[in-house]
Amino acid sequence: MIVIVVGAGINGVTAAIELKKRGHKVVLVDPGPLPHPLAASTDISKAARAAYGADQEYTALAERAIPLWREWNLEFGTELYHEVGVMFVRQQEMKPGDFEYESFKILERRRHKIQHMNSAQLWKQFPAWDPERYQDGVLELEAGYVESGRVVTTLIERAKSLPVPSGMIPRRARRKSAASPLTTSLIVPSPPAATTRSQPSVSAALAKRVASPACSVV
Repeated sequence: MIVIVVGAGINGVTAAIELKKRGHKVVLVDPGPLPHPLAASTDISKAARAAYGADQEYTALAERAIPLWREWNLEFGTELYHEVGVMFVRQQEMKPGDFEYESFKILERRRHKIQHMNSAQLWKQFPAWDPERYQDGVLELEAGYVESGRVVTTLIERAKSLPVPSGMIPRRARRKSAASPLTTSLIVPSPPAATTRSQPSVSAALAKRVASPACSVV
């Protein structure tokens, strides 16, 4: 089966990789450049944490995602996910209904590694913070940030090069695959020469820093 995936952001490229692992030929289409400066997944960094207030569904998703980020660090041989911890602080004491309070209670109940940042002794770990101003908070230790622009670039290259195990190629496609291996086609049209559009400063800087992959249709 040939599957067309529109959009080579984090969702599109991971879908393309998974489809390819399942033995499909994938065409990944994006207007470019890649990573696209207006894509939601394109940025210098994105937080990766399980603290989501009372929203346990997102906490459960993070519990599945963070171990996979660690695996990707090993698989790609580079640190895309930095587990440096994430902290949410308040100027007043946490109370039921507050984002920080609900996050703390859910993470505590689910046995996450956390610290209740409510004492001067704990605040000494972070001398840049003023404990007289920020009196309460929660520190999630098994959390951090992801270099999201680099992640998308790395995954695009993986989608283009990932081999399909022969055992996962559909039976009807096995004869053809011997002569023409299943690959991921990446279609990135060149923008018209006369068309220019200003981008936000961070996105523009990122777009210049990350080279756009060439268009390839295999």
